[in-house]
Amino acid sequence: MCGTDVSPRGLALTREWLRREGLDADLKISDMTVIPYPDEYFDGLISTYVIHHNTLDNIGRCVAEIYRVLAPGGKALLIVQSKRGYRYRCGQEIEPDTMILDVGADAGVPHHFFDKAALRELLPAFDILSITAREHTDPQGHRHAHWKASVEKPQLGQAAGGAAAVALTLWLTPHAMIYDWSLLLIPAVLLWQELPGLRARWPLLFAAVWLATLVGSSLSAVQLRALPIAVQVSVPVLGAVLFYT
Repeated sequence: MCGTDVSPRGLALTREWLRREGLDADLKISDMTVIPYPDEYFDGLISTYVIHHNTLDNIGRCVAEIYRVLAPGGKALLIVQSKRGYRYRCGQEIEPDTMILDVGADAGVPHHFFDKAALRELLPAFDILSITAREHTDPQGHRHAHWKASVEKPQLGQAAGGAAAVALTLWLTPHAMIYDWSLLLIPAVLLWQELPGLRARWPLLFAAVWLATLVGSSLSAVQLRALPIAVQVSVPVLGAVLFYT
């Protein structure tokens, strides 16, 4: 078991609690945007009521670190602030939906507030297992609201293997017509579903394979005569992939 906190006092209190409970853990001082452990180190990670205490840019860095330190198939539980809570818009807004609060025990601390759609957008690299609302009303009538997200780091599975097989078959087929390369959409879609964390690289990868096949394949005289039609088919396909991904 491991834990990090930016506060030395927080770690000291944690060590004391662990001692009383007869437990042990590896505790380290760390900012949330840099998790001081190797790649794919953990099978599970819990962050409750923490990562929303930052700007959205730094929250994104924290989520990227969570992805990095989780092993494929590893799961994370995250709890963050919801816009439905009574403190939304209470204080100085330093960027959209991020406030320096002026009410509550943690007044003066940045809070970023999410709706469900924004929380999904924060987690594109993960398979989202569930996102549920956690709400209650205190005796003063104030609504406290958070989102609980359970996510999993994808594994490189059968879809990726099938995609590689299709791409390899196209690559090795002699005299492949240019319009045949539109079949690269099959591995592109499979990999898009299997590895969402790499989606930003699909256009570059698709274009590189398309161009490499174009310059690396020898075409027969018949195929050369059909080349204009083939280009008319394949170029829009390539353009659509580059634009929509």
